[in-house]
Amino acid sequence: MERAQKRKITGQKEISGGQVSRQKKDCICLGISILCFFLLAITIVLMYFNRNDWKQSDITLGLLFWIFLICGGISQFALWLSYKRWLKVYKIRRKRKRNPGIIRFFSDRNAIIADIAMIVMFIVAIVIYCLTEGIAEYIAIAIFIFSFCIHCILNSKLYYHALNQDKILNRLLRKKEKKERHKG
Repeated sequence: MERAQKRKITGQKEISGGQVSRQKKDCICLGISILCFFLLAITIVLMYFNRNDWKQSDITLGLLFWIFLICGGISQFALWLSYKRWLKVYKIRRKRKRNPGIIRFFSDRNAIIADIAMIVMFIVAIVIYCLTEGIAEYIAIAIFIFSFCIHCILNSKLYYHALNQDKILNRLLRKKEKKERHKG
C-alpha cells in the first residue's frame, strides 16, 4: 500500500528491484569503499617492513595502495551516480547545496566520532613522526589517513542518502500531502 502511495504521489512507475534493493546496493557500495580505504591504510603499515631494500614487494605494495585508492574512489563515484539517479527518478530538487564531505565537520553522531578521531590522530601522527622512528609512525599515519577517508565519507550527502532513502522519501511524501491539503 505504501509503495503504491509513493508511486501515486511522485507520479513514478514501479522501479524494478524496488526501493529496498536500491538502498541495499548503496549500502554495499558504501561498505566496499570503506573496506578499500581500510586496506589502503593497511598497505601503508606494511610499507614499514619493506623499507630497507628495493624489492618486488615494494612494487606490489605500491600497486595495491593505488588499486585500493582507485577502487574506493570508483565505489564512491558509483554511489554518487545512484544518488543522482534517485533524485531524477523521484523528481527531487535540492534547494540548498551541501558542502563536500571533505570540508564539512560534525554533521551527525557518527561523523562527530570520526571527526574527533581524525583531529586527534592528526596531532598524534605529527607528534609521533617528529619524536620517534619505526613502525609507530607508519601506524599513526595509516590510522590518520583511514580516519580522514572515514571523515569524508560520513560527512557527505552520499552517506546520509545511502542510509536514509526511505526517511527522505517519506518526508517528501508528507510535504506533498500537506501542500495538497492546503490547496484543496
